Amino acid sequence: LHAPPPPPPPPSPSPPLPPPSPSPQLVFPATTPAGAANSTACGPGRSPYHVLLTASSGHYQRWQTRVFFHHYTAIKAAHPCSDLGGFTRLLTLPDRLTLAEEDRGLSAVMTTIVARELTKETEDLGFVVLNRPTSIRAVLASGQLAARLAPDERHVFIVETDHVLLKPLPNLLA
Repeated sequence: LHAPPPPPPPPSPSPPLPPPSPSPQLVFPATTPAGAANSTACGPGRSPYHVLLTASSGHYQRWQTRVFFHHYTAIKAAHPCSDLGGFTRLLTLPDRLTLAEEDRGLSAVMTTIVARELTKETEDLGFVVLNRPTSIRAVLASGQLAARLAPDERHVFIVETDHVLLKPLPNLLA
């Protein structure tokens, strides 16, 4: 006769989420994207939403950010009265990097909010994408995103660098 295997140990409790980043830094672009529309010029029925692109440091993320922003500005210019509203990049940077070292001029063409990136393998719990909800939480707590929203932008569309817009999306929350 064989004894049954012992039961598995109970799961250990999940560690708490790291605290939000201290005051994110806001960088305004020198220019506004082409095709920026005034909702009063577009007539009634328009319900614009703000686009928040979450990005991390690194060459590949920077390249993906450029591709996304290219498509955003092209769609915004072609459809100025769509529900596609303003744009902000939320960039997480590790403490060892500054915006000047990582940016490569992107903040000159797109509004950028910089938040502290979680420390790898400790604060991020080995899950690097934990930077996204943590940085969004920090930006919401700081009020900097709310300050960027146009008065008629009641919703925020959160996108990632590997998303691509091919046409303006209607605001189905309106």
